[in-house]
Amino acid sequence: YTHSIAKEGRSRKITLWLPQKMSPKFAVKAIVDTSITKPGVTAKETLSVTLSSIKLNQGIPAATFAIPAGYKVVDGKVEPPQ
Repeated sequence: YTHSIAKEGRSRKITLWLPQKMSPKFAVKAIVDTSITKPGVTAKETLSVTLSSIKLNQGIPAATFAIPAGYKVVDGKVEPPQ
């Protein structure tokens, strides 16, 4: 699957790979290409995620999601780049 959007000098293209015979269906690979163009500036970024060794219906210990010792969680506001 692929989806593209462009507006006011910004563009994003998302490409997903979904196996046809897997249930539940979820992307095993995703690529997101983002670009911003303004006078005098062009920025491009590519994010690629690939899942492998997928095991369905497996328990995941809560410790897997624990914040590592020494890290501090800070609330903040995230805004897209201007």
